[in-house]
Amino acid sequence: MMQKEGYPEKRYPVLTKRYCQTLSLKDNPALIAEYRKIHSREESWPEIREGIRSVGILEMEIYISGSQAFMIVETPILPKVETDGTDVLFI
Repeated sequence: MMQKEGYPEKRYPVLTKRYCQTLSLKDNPALIAEYRKIHSREESWPEIREGIRSVGILEMEIYISGSQAFMIVETPILPKVETDGTDVLFI
């Protein structure tokens, strides 16, 4: 029997785009522990999570290895329209 690995891909009713960013954290174990704590589901403020959703972010994941953080953000692909030479992005 073949073992499955990974996790189910999330499906959204709109096309999405994934943005990835790496961050170099100060190589300070105490500060990194505090960063992990305040970004955890248990400790993060509901207002911050609501703000993230209100600007259209569908999913945000943060991974930390040593002093490197890696963030993945999924957002809808929003249509662009052109008005008098200026691109406008609907949010």
